[in-house]
Amino acid sequence: MLTLVSYEQECFFRADGDILRMEFLYPTPPDNDRIILLLLIAQDSESYYVTYDWTSMETLRSVEPRVNSLRLSNHYRLPTVLIPLIHSTSFMVATHSTMSIYKNVLNTDGPIAPMNCPFPTLEHRPRSRNQVWTHWARARRNRIRNAQFDDIYLCREDGMILYLEIGKSGDIERQSNLGSLGCNLDTAFAILPEGYQAGDVLVTAGSMCGGGLFIEDARKPPRCIQRVPNWGPILDTAVIKARRPTTSSLSKDTQQGMGLPFDRIFTCSGVGPDHGTISELRYGIEAQIGLNIEHGACSSITGVWGISVPKGEGTLCLLTDPMTSSLIFIPISGTEEAFAMDEERSGLDLDHPTLAASITPDGIVIQVTDASIRLSHVVFQQRSSITWGDPNDRAVVAFTSGPLSLVVVALRNGSDVRVELRSISSDENGCKCTLIGPPLALDQEPICFDVEELGGKLYLFIGTGEGKLLIMAIHSLEGLTPHLERGIMMSKDNLDSPVFESLKLISTPGEEKRLMSLFCGLRSGHLIPFRITQDDTSFGKSLTILGWYQNRNTEMIHVSIEIHQLPPHKLGETSVRIGGYESDKTLAVVSCGPGLWRVSHSPIEASLHYSLEKVWITDQSKVSHL
Repeated sequence: MLTLVSYEQECFFRADGDILRMEFLYPTPPDNDRIILLLLIAQDSESYYVTYDWTSMETLRSVEPRVNSLRLSNHYRLPTVLIPLIHSTSFMVATHSTMSIYKNVLNTDGPIAPMNCPFPTLEHRPRSRNQVWTHWARARRNRIRNAQFDDIYLCREDGMILYLEIGKSGDIERQSNLGSLGCNLDTAFAILPEGYQAGDVLVTAGSMCGGGLFIEDARKPPRCIQRVPNWGPILDTAVIKARRPTTSSLSKDTQQGMGLPFDRIFTCSGVGPDHGTISELRYGIEAQIGLNIEHGACSSITGVWGISVPKGEGTLCLLTDPMTSSLIFIPISGTEEAFAMDEERSGLDLDHPTLAASITPDGIVIQVTDASIRLSHVVFQQRSSITWGDPNDRAVVAFTSGPLSLVVVALRNGSDVRVELRSISSDENGCKCTLIGPPLALDQEPICFDVEELGGKLYLFIGTGEGKLLIMAIHSLEGLTPHLERGIMMSKDNLDSPVFESLKLISTPGEEKRLMSLFCGLRSGHLIPFRITQDDTSFGKSLTILGWYQNRNTEMIHVSIEIHQLPPHKLGETSVRIGGYESDKTLAVVSCGPGLWRVSHSPIEASLHYSLEKVWITDQSKVSHL
């Protein structure tokens, strides 16, 4: 919150001419109690510096300042930078080619001749015009360093940075060329008060181009850690029309609302020959890269799971490739680095590819590979391994639900496929993985699983290689029971095979009832949405049959579920994979090829039922989007 404080006193000084620059100078012994105001004034064709100084004991109403003035040489008649220096009651002015230091400006014995110093050559190619020095920043050092030196960063409009070390006597001891920041600079240039590790933090907004946040380490060129975009002023724009399916039955507005391509808008901005910028204005959701970790253990990553460790210590990142798995622990503290964990420390199986992983509310990490189920308690260090009963069994598909403490595994033995449902628990004897009901035999090839709760009852959704959606009811004693089978309907002119790749249900509270949609990703690049509706009818006590469940009031509730397919949605030419949070069912993340989308229920147009919003991945250390 900005608080404005009214001034208590004021005083007017007369200045003859135009004021170019104004600064307060640093007093030096024996004038430590003096306030020194410096003005650069242009009058007619000449320029002067004028000082007004008085003691700090005087009030502004009674002050009678001492006034000194001196004409600047013609070369410094219009300086672009004025820098008050810490030592020797001095200041520095700079033009495009030279700088001049005026020392001891309060000297009563007469003015001291200024010390002129040319700037070093910062580039090895001719310029079409002279570059102007635009701003400066003072680096903060320790008390001993500040008593001996004044450290100044000086920036030029083309992005070049010069570092000056000015001694206690007011002379320039060293000047170092730090290189270019890669952007045009104006007066929006500063140094953050708190350093970063061993370096200075420079920040600039750029001039008609993007700026950035830079780390300046000793004896190294500036390093950009975050780019600050700048789209204005815009000099020109161009629009490229998007290519949309001409055979789609959806209107143009509906296609855009459901995530189909938008027209692309490009703008250009910048000044000078070096740092012109072309920007694309994009509509959607920005996803910033927060951490980049080099990890060579996995040659080709096919799956990743993020597992939050209890007590907020960090996140386990489980990666898998077609042959093995690897595990990285990412501490939540920014001061610690991520590190790889081995099988002995984690209790997980890293010699086989991972099919599914999660963590239960009790802190049990679940990992399903093609060879076993591994359980590892992160608090009590309890570990358990469950292998398949037949050595010829091999897990082909798996699903884990941490909040529900459930595991679903499809096992193949020759040409036979069966699905097992297991519950996860722990006691003083260790972690347990208990089989619920008998295994369910399938006559179709399962590709993906999803377990969801509808009307207080759990259901298993199975996507198959034959393009069928199977829904199984989950009972606490009987296990899995077939409930519904629905095929995928494609358009007549679509010859793509409706082979499943992924499943995900999103659920959003509505004004009258909960909105639910099931999204199926196909290997043909299609996203198939299903609208799910259910009607609950309460009855008195009666026998439990399929489609009924018992609520907390021991009433029998009949659950009627209807599933209706919406028009297919073509995202690309590769498999559509759908993921999301276990703790947030209101959205899902869809990927297809290089594209990434967020899918959720549309808050505005009920006729669309859902909306796809493009997700743009950005790197703050680079100007361009990925």
